[in-house]
Amino acid sequence: MNVLCPKCAEVMMIVDRQGVHIDYCPKCQGVFLDRGELEKLIQLSFHPNPAYQQPAYQQPHPQAAIRPQRRDDDDYDYRYNGRRRRRSFLGDIFDFD
Repeated sequence: MNVLCPKCAEVMMIVDRQGVHIDYCPKCQGVFLDRGELEKLIQLSFHPNPAYQQPAYQQPHPQAAIRPQRRDDDDYDYRYNGRRRRRSFLGDIFDFD
């Protein structure tokens, strides 16, 4: 069943993130939740889903030290001050890119 965006009348995409169904409009980037989905988000923010885990750290390959590393330009920019912030729980849920 195609659901139309109430703002721009574009066909919306339905995305499932950690058991929460999110209706997302690719044109206007509107995010719409069905009844009860906001409560699920609030519950997950207090008690994260144990089935969902952050990617575990992996040891670099032994040959990685020999290969030249690609330089990330952000590390050498005068505006870049420090490490990047870790993504939040809601940032992971609402990342559609």
